[in-house]
Amino acid sequence: PGATVDTSAPDQLVRAAAALRWKRPDLTATLAELALEAADDAATWVTAAGWLLHGRTVLGDGRQVACDLIDGLARWGAGGVDLMTGPQGRRLRVELAGPARCAGDSAGARMLLAADPGADTLDGELLADVLTELARCAVDDAPDTADSALDAAEQAWLATGCEPGVAAVLLLRAARDRRAGRPAAAAVGAFTGLARVDTGG
Repeated sequence: PGATVDTSAPDQLVRAAAALRWKRPDLTATLAELALEAADDAATWVTAAGWLLHGRTVLGDGRQVACDLIDGLARWGAGGVDLMTGPQGRRLRVELAGPARCAGDSAGARMLLAADPGADTLDGELLADVLTELARCAVDDAPDTADSALDAAEQAWLATGCEPGVAAVLLLRAARDRRAGRPAAAAVGAFTGLARVDTGG
């Protein structure tokens, strides 16, 4: 008898990729890429694409990968576009916002982060990711008035109990303070953020 194909394998790879985001972003990217290649439906492909872009962005510049994934979305036709604009595309949209911001398109990044027309309910970690990227936009656009955005992101990560997420916001705040000419505050923030990384890893 012929071998059966385990269609759940890509989904399992995506879950593993997501679980490793903080400790091994390189494996997040590798597993998500394997899931992307094995996906036989648009929903799995879009989800895997989001985690692939996340891993590649953490490891370096994700802009070329973002372009490749947008081109690859055409494989799924109108169904892929519908998924991309709905709740299942939220992770990919969040991850695309980073490269857009880095390319100087803060307005485009904010558009990608905007709430879905259906006002889908976000899980805690995804909401925290959205608020963190919005905080990065705020720091880039107007660092002196970014405190409320930074506070919202920090509180969202605290609510999830995710120390690396809190640390990421503290380090972002420290970078903002350094750019604003507040080296003492920047040093304290960086030290606190790194301490949380060591604690929560």
